[in-house]
Amino acid sequence: MNNGTDPRRLAMAAGGATVGVIAAGLLVGHLFSVSGSGRVALAVVSLVAAAGATAFVATRGRGDSAPVRDLAGKIRPGAASDDPVRDLAEGIEGLQARIRELEAEVEKSRRALEEKSGERAADLERQRDRLLAAQEIAHVGDWEWNAAQDRVTASDELHRIYGLERGEFPATAAAWFERLHPSEQAPVRAEFDEAVRSGAPFSREERILRPDGEARDLFVWGRPVLDAAGKIVGLAGAAQDITDVRRAERELAAKTRDLERSNADLEQFAYAASHDLQEPLRMVASYVQLLARRYRGKLDRDADEFIAFAVDGAERMQKLIRDLLTYSRVTRLGRPVEPVDLGQTLRTAMTNLKVAIEDSGACVTAEPLPTVKGDATGLTALLQNLLANAIKFRGQRAPTIHVGVERRGEEWLFTVRDDGIGFDPQHAERMFVIFQRLHPAEKYEGSGIGLAICKKIVERHGGRIWAESNAGGGATFHFTMPAMDRTVQGAERKVESRS
Repeated sequence: MNNGTDPRRLAMAAGGATVGVIAAGLLVGHLFSVSGSGRVALAVVSLVAAAGATAFVATRGRGDSAPVRDLAGKIRPGAASDDPVRDLAEGIEGLQARIRELEAEVEKSRRALEEKSGERAADLERQRDRLLAAQEIAHVGDWEWNAAQDRVTASDELHRIYGLERGEFPATAAAWFERLHPSEQAPVRAEFDEAVRSGAPFSREERILRPDGEARDLFVWGRPVLDAAGKIVGLAGAAQDITDVRRAERELAAKTRDLERSNADLEQFAYAASHDLQEPLRMVASYVQLLARRYRGKLDRDADEFIAFAVDGAERMQKLIRDLLTYSRVTRLGRPVEPVDLGQTLRTAMTNLKVAIEDSGACVTAEPLPTVKGDATGLTALLQNLLANAIKFRGQRAPTIHVGVERRGEEWLFTVRDDGIGFDPQHAERMFVIFQRLHPAEKYEGSGIGLAICKKIVERHGGRIWAESNAGGGATFHFTMPAMDRTVQGAERKVESRS
């Protein structure tokens, strides 16, 4: 290679230099679109290529082309041409092609990233919409207080709860406290300060005043917000509007008081009426019975029949009034609650029914019964009524009655099962209504008040009572009683009575 200037080589070198510089410019334009390592590598390669081509131009084709040959070998490894300038130019063209490929890859990655970011943003927007809808449905709004800036931010739903337009929520803690009912401001401020000091979460009910003067009841809860060092930098939480719930509770409580007062008045009336009616009815019954004894057979047949009807009616009225008096006494005459051994209570009830058990030939068995808290007299009446009911509605053979018990969680479940005539299941609830009868009085005596008394006794003890008709005849009465904290068993032996 001579020392003269070769125009062809100078042109190619200049072109190579120009292409290298342009490539470097294009690369710099994309420095913020590709990864950091890719940006540095491409920038170095392009700048080296441009510098090498420019250096060759500066040598103006001098015979000493070793630096150019070395540079061409680095840019285009394996090149063994006698023309290093051409090798350098072809290497630069290869770099350009690679840059275009990288540009295409960068653009593809950018579009994929934008698409993914758009999907993520849309998903976040959907989640935000669902959260806002849930807050609106539940009447719950969230809030946050920044301690350093003393700035309060609130959600749209909390604005609605406070009766404010968006952006009108109090900006500072002090202004927020002013929205409270005057009676609430001091205790809420004290609890707020304590949460900031101790870092403990808090919850409370409070009352606010809207701009129109309406008071609303809120349930508010919050927790401290910590920075990376664990220092309290604010509070965050939520508030739920429970005004309608509290209003409904107050209305229910008022109605409950009215109902209790009405029931008390009715019970007082039933007691007074049944008690005060006994004397005049006793007199009527006595004179009707006297007429029957004195004039039976002395008047015509119609007169005897009329007198018999009057006697029967007076006697049934006396029984109804006595039963009504008993029913009214169940809740009117409250007795102290004490531990009651139901095994002993059952034996007392069976002693009271001794004649009926012997006459019917009934067989009564029972599992060991527990001790419960209650009224011994009322529980005796409960078991006695259920046993008497089973004896009364027996079939053709001597009745078999079994009293069972089972522990279920915090209560006892008792069963009184018989093999009598049973009943129509559609009347299962009607049986416990006062004066309701499922069978004619001519066949089965009674006023229809026994099961109503049982229901009242069970409910007074915090339990429930219901009945089922057994397949193939018979009936089972279930009732529950709260269990004592420490269950004391009654008699460990089975209670059994046979005629």
